[in-house]
Amino acid sequence: MRGICLGIYIYNKEIIGLEESLTELKLLSETIEIEVVDTIVFRLKEINPATLITSFMIEELKTIIEKHKIEVIIFNDELKPNQQRNLEKETGIMVIDRTELILRIFENNARTAEAKTQVEIAKLKYMLPRLKRMWTHLSRIEGGYGFTKGPGEKQIEIDKRLIKRRISKLTEKLKEIESNRNIIRQKRLTENIPIVSIIGYTNAGKTALLNTLSKAQLLSENRLFSTLSPVIRKVFINGKIVLFADTVGFINKLPTQLIASFKSTLEEIKYSRLLLILQDSSSSKIKDKLNTVFSTLDEIGCSNKKYILCFSKIDMIDRESLKSLMDEYPLAIPISSLTGKGIDKLKKRIFNELFKET
Repeated sequence: MRGICLGIYIYNKEIIGLEESLTELKLLSETIEIEVVDTIVFRLKEINPATLITSFMIEELKTIIEKHKIEVIIFNDELKPNQQRNLEKETGIMVIDRTELILRIFENNARTAEAKTQVEIAKLKYMLPRLKRMWTHLSRIEGGYGFTKGPGEKQIEIDKRLIKRRISKLTEKLKEIESNRNIIRQKRLTENIPIVSIIGYTNAGKTALLNTLSKAQLLSENRLFSTLSPVIRKVFINGKIVLFADTVGFINKLPTQLIASFKSTLEEIKYSRLLLILQDSSSSKIKDKLNTVFSTLDEIGCSNKKYILCFSKIDMIDRESLKSLMDEYPLAIPISSLTGKGIDKLKKRIFNELFKET
């Protein structure tokens, strides 16, 4: 599909971070094979409650759509159900927001029963207030079969009840999965084996690091959210057993539906004795990404956890950039999972943090 990414900012408000956020939105779009033709920024004096943007901006969009044969518009901000519906009516093409985009990526990447259940719950919660819009899409497809005037309130209410029932059923299923996970977790806690959770912004190289530490061959891909379910591997450091957990990547504006649905997955972090915060050293927005990691930790009640900051992918930056980075973050450990540089130093630091008092 051919698409455009669209960001907005309000006059007299900060625009800092918008460019990086839109770059990220483009990468997210490409993850589900949307060809991003252009990225647009609109400045607003105030939000239009009906369509978010002004009628003049909508006309400008129509011209771009026709010129570049655009099939989808991706908004960087979350749209209200009526705004999404009205924008699709005005432009004649699909309109999605950042939340829906991330949900679609999670849906594509869900592999385990737990991840699939978590994603479906999040998706259904997102769909619930947007049923009218969903039916509008169906009306276009099924025109001439009695749907051209929409389904009416009765059918929408029936669908709402079905969705709520499905959410309830999936929630019960998730509780059962969580119960089994807790049994395994309690066994680990009884054995007193320390757990180190590898966390960080999505695509920071967490799975690649776990592969290097454990000499495993887990699927490590250069794309966003390739890991959704926690993977735990046993590693021996100086004769001591340490369990390392690879977790779902963080991202700016992670939808609240996903945080709620992935609570059990993120809870693995709560039971960790140490966090390994991994940050891509080649990123142009290191501070912003670290802020997102720390704010997410705060949101899940783990801001007081002991951690080691680790800069990954140092094979992708020059010596001068690395020196500048280490001057700013002197306690961090620079590593490369590709070359193995810094891994022994990291292991020594982990060992000292976990066992120096025992």
